[in-house]
Amino acid sequence: SEEPAPDTGNPEIQWEDARAGRRPAPLGWFVLIGLFLLVVGVWAIARMVTGERKLEERAEVVEALVEAEEETDKDARILMGAVEEILTKYLAATTVAERLPTVRHPGRVAPLMEDYYRTRPLEPQGLRKVDYLRPVTIGQRPFLYVRASLQNGRTEPFVLEQESRFGLKIDWESGVAYQPMPIEEYLSTKPTEAMDFRVYLAKDAHYVFEFADAERYRSYFLTFKGSEEFLFGYTERGSETDRQLLDYFARSKQAILPALLRVRIPEGAAARRSVVIEELLATRWAYLEDPTEP
Repeated sequence: SEEPAPDTGNPEIQWEDARAGRRPAPLGWFVLIGLFLLVVGVWAIARMVTGERKLEERAEVVEALVEAEEETDKDARILMGAVEEILTKYLAATTVAERLPTVRHPGRVAPLMEDYYRTRPLEPQGLRKVDYLRPVTIGQRPFLYVRASLQNGRTEPFVLEQESRFGLKIDWESGVAYQPMPIEEYLSTKPTEAMDFRVYLAKDAHYVFEFADAERYRSYFLTFKGSEEFLFGYTERGSETDRQLLDYFARSKQAILPALLRVRIPEGAAARRSVVIEELLATRWAYLEDPTEP
């Protein structure tokens, strides 16, 4: 029988915080950072531009810097207002129909939400404040990671796609760590069709049964938010998926990473917890494109 892999620690990391243990900066820091950059810019200009004949030119450059800083601050305030507005609407929803206009891919996720909330009450919440906000890029697409305090005292993370300059939509699937089925059910029923799971991924050295050949396969340890269950995932060494995962770990320099993986249990598999990793769909938990669209 298969033994669990050595404890990876599996900290309750969110997909957006996986890099180097970095935390999002408090909002107040952006103002301080902006002021610091402005001061540094003025100082550099003063060092480079000398002589009385250049005083007027220097003043014009400094004025341009101040105007740019004011414009950046204005944009940041507008964006923060947009974040607060969509979070308020999302949290206040009492039905799926009310929540749908605030989320990405509403046509695809509507039946998923209906099924999800059939066994979980959709309780409205009030937004108290946005604690952190950080821009992140997923596949060259702009997203925002937001951590917000709710009126009930809880702090929740949110992933928002920036569809336009100030147009935002919430990635519902990331927020609830949506899975096609509970991992416990997946292990007991062992469906052989490929499924997409949101996982925490770590390198491993577990090679058994169909995947005993360590020279042919590469092993990974897969864990799941809110569950103590786990899987062993395998890529074929040298395959496109294998190269993508190796690159992901090399770039992040972290032992445990969030990922959206397409996995499959081989027909007639002897290993209870072993799956083939067919595809790395995203290096976070959000689909870049609607997978149901051609």
